[in-house]
Amino acid sequence: MRKILFNNNSRIARLVFKKMLTILDHPQRQKINNPHRILQAAVLQTGQKVLEIGCGSGFFTMHVAPMIGDQGILTSIDIHPAAVAETKKKVSRLGLKNVTVMQADAENTRLDSSQFDVILLLGVIPAPVISIKRLIIEMHRLLIDNGKLVIWTAVPLWRKMSITKSKLFKFIKTENNVHIYSKV
Repeated sequence: MRKILFNNNSRIARLVFKKMLTILDHPQRQKINNPHRILQAAVLQTGQKVLEIGCGSGFFTMHVAPMIGDQGILTSIDIHPAAVAETKKKVSRLGLKNVTVMQADAENTRLDSSQFDVILLLGVIPAPVISIKRLIIEMHRLLIDNGKLVIWTAVPLWRKMSITKSKLFKFIKTENNVHIYSKV
């Protein structure tokens, strides 16, 4: 299932993402999933190095980049090539110089270890195509010591303590349905 949905040459993958894109970029989403309110609860600061997992259409990317400023670095990844292409277009159109967008699998990014201050998982979990266990291990590997994992989900019954079961992260707080963890 995972290979079919995220295969660049798959007709099904292109159709699924095209449908998703209409939802992700719908004007009502700004009201329902207000990015300013969600990101206000995140631990973002000027100059941080941030990894955004599952950038999708770039909905949050455009708001994160100015929050970390010109001295900050935002790396936005998505497994779907169409998502990467869409976000790259928006980044270019807005002239965001502190953003790199690339295709990568969140469970195995192939990025260097211990390089990010903050990792954002905004609207990504729970997703049936992601293994939380593998995802947590990869996020732990990528974060600096005491780095922050920030998770926002619209799923009301998602269990925020599922992240701490691994003993790799410590729960800090929840604000605006944004759950913040620290790397142990």
